[in-house]
Amino acid sequence: MHTEHAIASETTAITIPPGRRWAVFSAAFAIIFVIAGVAIWSVFGKPLEAAHPDLSASVRATAYTIYTFALALCGIFSGRFADKYGTRPLMYIGGVLFGAGWALTGVVSSPFALYLVFGVMAGGGCGIVYNPCLATALRWFPDIRGKASGILLASAAIGPAILSPVAQWLNNSVGVSTSLMILGICYAVVCLALGWLVTAPHRGGLLAGGPRLRGLQLGAAS
Repeated sequence: MHTEHAIASETTAITIPPGRRWAVFSAAFAIIFVIAGVAIWSVFGKPLEAAHPDLSASVRATAYTIYTFALALCGIFSGRFADKYGTRPLMYIGGVLFGAGWALTGVVSSPFALYLVFGVMAGGGCGIVYNPCLATALRWFPDIRGKASGILLASAAIGPAILSPVAQWLNNSVGVSTSLMILGICYAVVCLALGWLVTAPHRGGLLAGGPRLRGLQLGAAS
């Protein structure tokens, strides 16, 4: 009885400012929206090859493979970094690398350069941002973790669905090089402008885990 009462008293003291957690969620949604931009890579295939014949289909496929490898590798280390030092620096570093990689893809003409700027830079930047962004946002939603995860992952599908026609329009309007530079700059701006919001909740509250989460209460303050 006494133990149960102590736990109940402890849980009622835990609050989540709803305004704060939805701000984190919105920032994460927007960042994942742009980070998923690799899904529109095929839109630039033929225009890139027309502008730079050395960037053939096999070269672009290799660049994509390097991208996914860099994403996975950096995702492992970025998760450890976020646990120790926080997520915000990763949003800045990864966002700049990701945006710069896409922007510089618009000016390269050799396979090696494409592997470096798109594969390593953009892919590594994506890995640095994606995993910590998603994991940190979900820490604010222990009560509806599954629903929050589903919505955030949906942004990775909504992003390419919207960005693909935008990229196609840019290709037709200003050319593939300028199109990639515009998108790269926009990607970096989104990550830099919203990255400061992606921070974990206080360790004394939501991250405590265990039975305390069963008594979670939503605070009215923001």
